[in-house]
Amino acid sequence: MPFTTNPAEGVGISEDQAAAQILEKMGGGRAAESSEGSDDDEFEANEHDEQDEAGQSDEDQGEAEEGESSDEAGDGADEGDAAPIELEFGGQKHLMPKGTPPEVAAAVQTFTKSIQADYTRKTQQIAEQQRYVEADRQAVMQMKALSQQTVDAMAYLRMIDKQLEQIGKMDLLALSEQDPVTAQRHMLHSQQLQSERGQIVEALQQSVFQQNQLSQQAVKQALDRCEKELREHIPDLTPELLRQLDEYGKSYGYTVQELQGVTDARLIRILDKARRYDALQAAKPQVQKRLAAAPKTVKPGTGVSKNANERAVEVADTRLKKSGKPSDAAAAFLARMNRKGPRK
Repeated sequence: MPFTTNPAEGVGISEDQAAAQILEKMGGGRAAESSEGSDDDEFEANEHDEQDEAGQSDEDQGEAEEGESSDEAGDGADEGDAAPIELEFGGQKHLMPKGTPPEVAAAVQTFTKSIQADYTRKTQQIAEQQRYVEADRQAVMQMKALSQQTVDAMAYLRMIDKQLEQIGKMDLLALSEQDPVTAQRHMLHSQQLQSERGQIVEALQQSVFQQNQLSQQAVKQALDRCEKELREHIPDLTPELLRQLDEYGKSYGYTVQELQGVTDARLIRILDKARRYDALQAAKPQVQKRLAAAPKTVKPGTGVSKNANERAVEVADTRLKKSGKPSDAAAAFLARMNRKGPRK
């Protein structure tokens, strides 16, 4: 049965065509709905991806901040766990303040060590000088005691000799006939004095021997101190230099014994300086002579020497005499001008 959509126009479609149109419209709507749904899904997917990326970025930033905080915490832990720097001074150890740079601590340690070494060296020098002074004082006291003992023994020996001389003037043989007891007493006294005299002489010999030993020991110690001081101030001290000093001293009238007996290093240092000064003064004339004989340097631009100019003039004149040419005359004129030197 035909279906008319607009009866006035008389145009109509069949049922099959109407069904096809309805199906077509329904399919387009579904397609549109499907397209709109797809767009919505894509938007939601994009939005979801952006949220995921933002979340990932936040997570990465959080991890980075957490890593930095952990690094800072680690650095702080390292600084806190770092062993404190110790400074040794005067035999005691001291802790440097926290945060002291290692190079500053090393410089301070070096400086304190130099101060300690200088202090130790000066202390040792003072202690050594005190030992020398004490040794000299002890030697002087011993020499004084021995000298006093020697003086007393010599006085007692003179008294004994005087008594023996008096007994020796007696005629004990005649006295023994007249007074045997008195003669016997004088003889016993003489024997006693002889025995005491022997003991005193032996004591004197021992005292003199001890005095000689002390004197030699004192001289040796003084010479050792003198040599040690000389080696500190004269590094090139050698047997040859000592021989030169002896020769230089003898040139001023000193004897070998006097020079060998010098124990004051200051005198030998003065002698060495005087010898070196005289050697420099003696070498001055030879140095000046060598300087005078040295060839003088020619300053740049001064030209050839006078002899060369004279020879050039002679050559130019000879050539001019032979040829008579104007060019040779000009050359001779220029040679004479060069001989006179450049005009100022």
